[in-house]
Amino acid sequence: MREAYQLPEYPPLPAKKRRKTANPLRWPVAILDIGSNSVRLVVYDRRNPGKAYFNEKVGCMLGRDLVKTGRLNPEGKKKARHAIAGFVELARAMGAPTVHAIATAAIRDAKDGRAFVKSLRKKINTPIRIISGNQEAYYSALAVLSCNPKAEGVVADLGGGSLELARVNRGRVHETMSLPLGVLRMAGFGRGVARMIDEYLEVVPDEMGEDKPLYAAGGTCRAIAVVHSQLKKDGDKIKGYSMTRSQLLKLRKEMLKLRAEEIMREYNIEIGRARALPDACLLLAQAMKRLDSSKLIITTRSLRDGYLYSLMHRKAARR
Repeated sequence: MREAYQLPEYPPLPAKKRRKTANPLRWPVAILDIGSNSVRLVVYDRRNPGKAYFNEKVGCMLGRDLVKTGRLNPEGKKKARHAIAGFVELARAMGAPTVHAIATAAIRDAKDGRAFVKSLRKKINTPIRIISGNQEAYYSALAVLSCNPKAEGVVADLGGGSLELARVNRGRVHETMSLPLGVLRMAGFGRGVARMIDEYLEVVPDEMGEDKPLYAAGGTCRAIAVVHSQLKKDGDKIKGYSMTRSQLLKLRKEMLKLRAEEIMREYNIEIGRARALPDACLLLAQAMKRLDSSKLIITTRSLRDGYLYSLMHRKAARR
């Protein structure tokens, strides 16, 4: 049985009205997300913090072959250095007084992850925070609660290097877990992917699900909704898109019949997402089974939205 990491229950979400502090949050807020698949910059404005007015990414694949080598992808490191330096300069040119840089699964798990971050800090003269899997799960759950405080169930954030799970109920984030089941890692499992998924999911507590929805976050989850909605000719609305477990498994069968290039062209999604779709469908279906989830709900909110929410309630915004 694989080990997972857990933290005790988090406190309730803070009230919206907070006394101003000595160090107010200054706008615009730029968040740089250094992930296993890509490096992404999002910039938020005080007038509409619920939606980023700038959101761009560069595919770097830092976590490719991490399962085999235990180290970051060398070519990905080169791309990431250029992308991060460029994004930091762009954020500053857009007037962001601070760039909030966070690094996730690939960086925290790779043998050379901390050394890479150290070299980046010198290059861009900006702090980079390596967040834990539990913190990643917490911020993703906050993102869902920030737009739906009454959400009840489990938030599943599927990234390139890991799967984060967090139970939400009555405006609180409860148990959190991080499992090494990202789409890049699963690609490294080969034919044993189904067995590995079930083995890692064994550590999820029985009481975590309780017949509630599974809120799925992440680019690959959104791609699943895009493909399924087109197959059903059900419009192109992704936010709040719901699926059953049987629909996920049926979609996986359909995707296994096609080459990734065919999926990319037919459904207009990125090639990396196309390659990951079958494994992602299987993972979410098995997670629903383990959690006894009533349905899957796709959320367009992300870790970055939750991180912004935490910043907004930790510091009073400057008017």
